[in-house]
Order: sequence, then C-alpha cells, then structure tokens
Amino acid sequence: EQRAFGAWESPITAKFITTSGVGLGSPKCASDGTLYWLEGRPQEAGRQVVCRRAAPGEKGASARGGVDVSPAGTNVRTRVHEYGGAAHLLGPNGDGVIYSDFKDQRLYWAKK
Repeated sequence: EQRAFGAWESPITAKFITTSGVGLGSPKCASDGTLYWLEGRPQEAGRQVVCRRAAPGEKGASARGGVDVSPAGTNVRTRVHEYGGAAHLLGPNGDGVIYSDFKDQRLYWAKK
C-alpha cells in the first residue's frame, strides 16, 4: 500500500522523542580532574541533576558513568540562567558543587 508523505502512522511519536533521552550540558572540570555535568531528565518531569564522573568500580553509577551529586528531588535550575547566570558551579578549591534549587531559588553546597 502506498500513502502520501506523512500520511502513515509512525511508531516514533513526539512523546517518545521528548521523553526517551537524557540531555547533557554545562560540563565543568575540577582542579583534581573530576568531571561534573548537568543532566536533564524528561522521565523525571524535566528535573535537572548535577552529576559527576564515577570513580572506577564505584557503585551506583548510571549507564552514562555518572553519579548524582544533587539530592533526589532537587531541580538544579535558576530563573536567571537564561540571562547568563549558571545553575551550578564548582565549590572553592574544587570542594563539591554549589547549585540553585529551582523550588526556592536558594543556593546549596554539596561538598565532597
């Protein structure tokens, strides 16, 4: 059966495209070489999570090789990052990550 372009049903839906992948962004490297990044997780209502590269053999690492730094339930986002701010940055002397929780816009420090 032939159909006109776009007239067939596709198993690839808009919902599948927007919820199946994890977005990675805002990479940062601490002075000791530890890599941090921000993950956008559509399957968690778009929550943004700060992650760090897991040490070799570290338990709890994701398929992407990272472990969560920001606590569960925290959404690392600000209302000002669209204007050049950042939702997270490295702590002084590479001591963990300072981040903003979108819920209350306060800054928190997740120390190593």
